[in-house]
Order: sequence, then C-alpha cells, then structure tokens
Amino acid sequence: MDVEKMLKRHALGATKLRFVVRAKAEVCGSEPRLDRFLAKWEFHKKKAQEDSQIGDLLKEAGVATARVKSEVEKLRGKEGKKVESATGDTNFQALKTYGRDLVEQAGKLDPVIGRDEEIRRVVRILSRRTKNNPVLIGEPGVGKTAVVEGLAQRIVRGDVPSNLSEPMLARGQLRCIGATTLEEYRKYVEKDAAFERRFQQVYVAEPSVVDTISILRGLKERYEGHHGVRIQDRALVVAAQLSSRYITGRHLPDKAIDLVDEACANVRVQLDSQPEEIDNLERKRMQLEVELHALEKEKDKASKARLVEVRKEVDDLRDKLQPLMMKYRKEKERVDEIRRLKQKREELLFALQEAERRYDLARAADLRYGAIQEVETAIQQLEGSTEENLMLTETVGPEQIAEVVSRWTGIPVTRLGQNDKERLIGLADRLHTRVVGQDQAVNAVAEAVLRSRAGLGRPQQPTGSFLFLGPTGVGKTELAKALAEQLFDDENQLVRVDMSEYMEQHSVSRLIGAPPGYVGHEEGGQLTEAVRRRPYSVVLFDEVEKAHTSVFNTLLQVLDDGRLTDGQGRTVDFRNTVIIMTSNLGAEHLLTGLSGKCSMQVARDKVMQEDVANRLAERGIALAVTDAALDYILAESYDPVYGARPIRRWLERKVVTELSRMLVKEEIDENSTVYIDAGAEGSELVYHVEKNGGVVNAASGQKSEILIQIPNGPTKTDAAQAVKKMKIEEIDDEEMEE
Repeated sequence: MDVEKMLKRHALGATKLRFVVRAKAEVCGSEPRLDRFLAKWEFHKKKAQEDSQIGDLLKEAGVATARVKSEVEKLRGKEGKKVESATGDTNFQALKTYGRDLVEQAGKLDPVIGRDEEIRRVVRILSRRTKNNPVLIGEPGVGKTAVVEGLAQRIVRGDVPSNLSEPMLARGQLRCIGATTLEEYRKYVEKDAAFERRFQQVYVAEPSVVDTISILRGLKERYEGHHGVRIQDRALVVAAQLSSRYITGRHLPDKAIDLVDEACANVRVQLDSQPEEIDNLERKRMQLEVELHALEKEKDKASKARLVEVRKEVDDLRDKLQPLMMKYRKEKERVDEIRRLKQKREELLFALQEAERRYDLARAADLRYGAIQEVETAIQQLEGSTEENLMLTETVGPEQIAEVVSRWTGIPVTRLGQNDKERLIGLADRLHTRVVGQDQAVNAVAEAVLRSRAGLGRPQQPTGSFLFLGPTGVGKTELAKALAEQLFDDENQLVRVDMSEYMEQHSVSRLIGAPPGYVGHEEGGQLTEAVRRRPYSVVLFDEVEKAHTSVFNTLLQVLDDGRLTDGQGRTVDFRNTVIIMTSNLGAEHLLTGLSGKCSMQVARDKVMQEDVANRLAERGIALAVTDAALDYILAESYDPVYGARPIRRWLERKVVTELSRMLVKEEIDENSTVYIDAGAEGSELVYHVEKNGGVVNAASGQKSEILIQIPNGPTKTDAAQAVKKMKIEEIDDEEMEE
C-alpha cells in the first residue's frame, strides 16, 4: 500500500498511518521487502503461518507452511522482484496468466502431420545467433498454430538440437515465435521496417487434398475418442474432397477438420436421442391414453365401443414398444460402453506419452502391452458384434459428411436418391411443360445440369453457361425462372441482374464492389455478394447487349474460370452456378475471338482424352474408344477454322450427356469400363459396359496409371477385345491449341 498517497487522501492521516504501518509490520514481520505496494500473497503467507482457519485448512490438506513460503518466493523470482504498482503482483507470472505451456500440454495436443519442412525451418531460425525470431505467415486455417504445436511435441521427444534454448537462458532473453495472416502482416508489421527485420518469415502454405487426407487420418482416433463414434476412412477422403470443392472462403485443412467434427457431433446427438420409430410410437401411445381416460367417464354406447378399441390399440402399441425398447436399451449400452472404452484409450495413450517423457520404461511397457491392448481388444469385440437393422449406428460415413456440406452451402452434394434420379432424368420434360416450343434451349440446359450432378461437368467452370438470343416474349427469362423452380422448388431463388443498369463503364464496380479508397468499398458488389451467400444458384443477366463492353469483359472470367474477384480481394466461386444471358441481338456480336486451330491428329489424340477420359478417370471409370467411333466423332464435330472447341462442345452434348444418364441410372459405377463404338451404318455411337477392378484408389483418392484401350478399326463386333493401348497425358489448353 502506498502510505504517502493514503496520508494525502484521508483527513485522519495520523490514525491511518499508524494502522497501515502496523498492518505492514504484522504481515511482513522482520523481512524488509522495499515494496511500494503490498502484494496479496503476503497476506496468504502470513495467514498460513498463524493459527487461523486458513492455516488449519491448509494443514488438513497436507500443505506445510514452508511450502506456502517457498511458492511465494518463486513468484518473486531469483532477482526478488518488487511490487511497484497496484497491479504489479499480477505481472510476475504474465506468461502463465495469459498463455499456455505447449510443451507441458504436448501429450494432449493433436498430432501434426505433413509440416516437417516448416518445423525444421523454425528450428533453424531459433538456432541462429541473431534475428532468431520466426514469424509464421499464412492464410487462416492452414495450420500455423499446428506448426508451433509440432515443435512443442518435438521438444518433448528430444527431437531438436540440444542447445536450442541454451543461448536464450544464458542471456536472460526471450525468443518469440509469431503467427499472423498475410493481410495482417502486410498491414501491421511490414510498415515498421525496424520491427520487421527482427523476424524471419516462414510461409505456411495450404496443404493439398492428399496431404489433408493424411492429416485427417492422423486426427481420426482423437475425434473417435471424443465423440464415441467410428469414422470410416472413406469419410475422411470425401471430407477433404468436398471441402476443397464446395466450401469457399476458407482453407484446408481447417474446413475439412470442421466437416468431420460436425458430422461426428451429428451422429453423437442421434446416439443420445431416442430413435424416431420409438418416439413416434410413444407419442401415439400417450395420445391414446389421454383419449382412454376421457372415454372412461362417458356412459353412451358409442363411447364404450370406442373405449374397447382404444384399449386394444394401447395394448398393441405396448406390445410393439416392449421389444423395441429392449433392443434400444441393449444397443445404447453397447454404444455407451464403446464410448467409455475409447475415452479410456485416450487417457491411457496420454499416460503412455507421459511415461515415455519421464523415461519410466516399466510403466510405458505395462501401458503399451497391457492396458492399451486390453482396451483395443474390447473395442474391436464390441464393434464386431453388430447386428443387422440396428436402431443406433455410431458410424460416420461419406453420407454424413455430404449432409453437413449441403447444410453449410445449400449445394445438394448428397448421394442421389431415387427421387433425385427421377427428377434429373425427367428435368427436360418438366421444363417443356412450362416453356413450350423451345426444345433446343430446354434440352441444352437440362443436359448441363445432368452432367454436373453426375460429376462429369468441367470442374473449373460453371455448371452451364448459356446465351439465349431471340425477340422479346419467346421465353428466355421464363426458362431461367423455370430452371430455378425445378432446382430449388422456388422460382424466386434466382440471382437476376438487369444489364440495362450497367450501361456506363464505371458501373462495373456495382457488380464486383468498389475498389479500396472509393465510397462503398465495404459494401461489396451486388453480383459477388449474392453468389457468395448462395453459391448454388441460377444467375440471369437480362438484356446483356445493353451493358458496357467493360462489364461484359469482366464476365468472361466467370465463364472461363468459374471465379470472380470482388473489390475487397475475395475470390467468389461460380462453379456451382448456371449462367444464363439473354439478348435481343444476334450472337455474332458476342461470340467473336473464340477461334483456335489444331490439326485433325491433335484433335484425335488429345481432345478426346482430356475432355472425357480424364473426367471418367476421376470417377474410377475406364474409357475405351474404337477407331471407327473416333472417325465418326471427328466427322460430326471437327471444324478446321475453330479447331478443337467445336469438338469439345459436341462431346459435351453427345458423349458426356449420355454417360451422365448412365451414371444416374446406375448402369455404370466406379468399377466399370465403357466401350464406345460406331453403329453398324456409322450413323450413331454404341455404348457397351463391362465391370472391372476400377482405376482409382478409393482409399487415397489417387489416380492410377490409366490406359485407354483403342481397338483396331476392323474390330467392331466386340469392343472389349482391345489390341492397342495409349497412356493418358495431362495437357493444357495452350499445348492443345498450338
């Protein structure tokens, strides 16, 4: 306590002074501290020494007075820190108060997979003589904190240089590991050159889908133990793939981990809830019992007759409920026991790490070869004793992952049910009932949606891009509304942009948002904000010929790459949208400059492989094409002026659409080979399907070395008898068009 300030503050200065001096003498005794303020722990130390209730409680708990005194001295440190301010005693243990010891918690941290190079870079920077402060820079969610946690785990294992912390301890200095995003580093750190030069940058890049799958496999047991569920390996693969494809604005592995976590939480909630079948029967029984009590008070014949019926219904419901409840309780006990064992396994694994950290080899051996194996065996027995038609399932599979993605994004990525298949196959017919007389446009839109839902659309472009030309009133806008109604059950689920409002060059900022420094920069663009909030939608650009040329040039990025960058630098994903542009003018004013030349041989050897075969390979389907079929395709689609582009469009309309129908109808699956041959008169293509072992490793998502089998020309009767083979090569558009 500051005595001088107290004397000035109170009128009875002398009296207060005697009280303060006496209090200080009572607490500190004969030990001069030279503190300007009295720390709280000095009172605790004094009370522990006296015959007080606090002292008695400490003695009952087995805490000696010397232990209290020793801990108080530790708070002051070796240099005997002084309390110079009113909050000075709270700053002695600032790291412990505001931080957490990662080395101490290393056994409880999640395993770090695939960040070895970044961790080694941090270790090298920490080992430097000067400028030994690393700063981790990367987008949110890519794993910057995980790099530091991985370093802490290596320190515990002794997998770092032995002198890593010696220079720091010898000079009494502190090294700092910073972590921030690219934007924040540029905004706050780079401005101060003197501050920035003391840090060494370590860029933490976003992991690939394959690396994310490995990370999820490393975290699998932790999430199984926490939620008490069983995660299928295929679910981890699907989580990485779907999060990369559909969840925009976030980064791997964070969004994939969140997917798995929420899917596990959903399954756990279902396990803790009563099954729907039992819940419905219970509610019906309660309703009948209420009716039963009401009828017992009635005396008329109709009520008595109904009373007999209700009693019979109640008895029947009880007979149904009894075996169901017994089965539910039995399954619930099994699930609870599995959850308890998995939590126990987590505790034993943590104890094993602690024993290995202390070099208690006997304890570690007992845990590893004794308790942990017993728990593992018990878990395997319980999980293996499953019956058919279970009311409760603790399995997290691809369907559960897809449900979470659909809930987050509104994109129907769940496996196609029978109703969905019928809707897709009959989409064109239902559109025809509303838009009459526009068969070509309706079929083109329906086929584009079919290709996308079957997984054979171009992955880096919108689901479909269409330009509807024609006079007013022929049904251009009506078709867009009808498509929105069929996809979303509401024609108002349509992002409509009236291009007559964008006739000026500067109006492009209304679409994508004003650049920094301009009014409205924080509001975002009308188009980009609408699609960012509803990534699965129909986007209608009405009367596109009225827009300024610069506005239309901006849309070319959407049509080519399926993405658009707004005024704030955020990338908006258009890959799940259907782009429809309407115009009253001719198409020749809008489709110029799309020419590209290639030879007949390049089209034969490369375009067919890239456009169809690679997409099928991603689905685990092999494709075989005869020479006769290739000749028919080239004769129908090749244009020496425009090169490969007409071939691509022809393949989209004919081959890919037909393969999509076969996928939706389940005529082909991930273990099939599709043989394409020309018909007897060379007027159509004939498809033949055979089962095989698949061409994609479903466990890892890696594409195998795929061979396209091309039979000789005369072999038309049985396309399965292949005699020529050609390896698929990845090519880009520039190489193809040269």
